[in-house]
Amino acid sequence: EQLAEYKEKMPDWYKKETTRKSLALRSLSHISVAKEFAKYDRIYFPCNMDFRGRVYPIPSFNFQGDDLNKGLILFADVPPCQDMEDIKWLMIQGSYAGGYDKASYQDRCQWVLDHEQEILASAADPLGCTWWQGFKKAFQMLAFCYAWSDWKEWERTHSGDPKGFVCGIPIAMDGTC
Repeated sequence: EQLAEYKEKMPDWYKKETTRKSLALRSLSHISVAKEFAKYDRIYFPCNMDFRGRVYPIPSFNFQGDDLNKGLILFADVPPCQDMEDIKWLMIQGSYAGGYDKASYQDRCQWVLDHEQEILASAADPLGCTWWQGFKKAFQMLAFCYAWSDWKEWERTHSGDPKGFVCGIPIAMDGTC
């Protein structure tokens, strides 16, 4: 009976273990690539374009990749913020990373303010404060936590004026009409 039970459970276990190993190896590969490119001021991604004008990056480590990829990439040559409208879009990205993306923009911004303590604690100590790990887009959330912490420091040292603040995290936008 034990052997029959074992034979019944093992295929599922092997499938889950194979998936786990595959994800772990892919993650380690992407982190290795990110470490290699971190020494450069900027990198470029070769892309293909289809007949509709859609752009697809060629390498597996890219700005359209999975959560880990998006969490590791910062855009270069980012224009500085001009007003609080720019900070609003940063807040909307934070709520998106937190899975709170089916609400009004005002409610999304409020979500960030409501969770500001956890966001700042995650940026200060990401291994001690694991709040960010509970999200589907965990690495994008951690990247947002760092960006929000940078913004709060800028806000404190520049009397709340966003003019000149620079943040390179990718901000997701729906390209539909």
